[in-house]
Amino acid sequence: MKKEFRTKNLLSEFVLDPGFVVEGDLVLLSRTESDEQIELRERLGLERWRIEMILNTRWAYELFVNRPEELSRRTAIQACQTIRDIWRSKLKLKFPDRSFFVMLDYDGPPYDIMSVSFCQLEGAPEWLISAMNRDKKHT
Repeated sequence: MKKEFRTKNLLSEFVLDPGFVVEGDLVLLSRTESDEQIELRERLGLERWRIEMILNTRWAYELFVNRPEELSRRTAIQACQTIRDIWRSKLKLKFPDRSFFVMLDYDGPPYDIMSVSFCQLEGAPEWLISAMNRDKKHT
């Protein structure tokens, strides 16, 4: 029973050891949207932090090798917290001169949808920087 649980709940290698690519001044997960989609978002006039946050979002069910049919809130939170901590460390190592906010987003009941994402803080609005500072106090 335990082996079956571990196999079904195995986190994807992609999110455990992500590759990052630099597209212009954007830092993105290596498996992200196409150049055309990035260009379209830039033409829409979105700020860098917003483009990165959108393109670097991974939903809780996407974090697993075998997507679970039902994902408990507890498992989703633990998976997203683990990925958040890994991404924070990897971003610091790969880009020591840049500051990032790695964020958990939880859309409560009735949907219970959780995601993890990141963006660079340079040029981000004050409310986002404040949120990052609050998050650091609790993690």
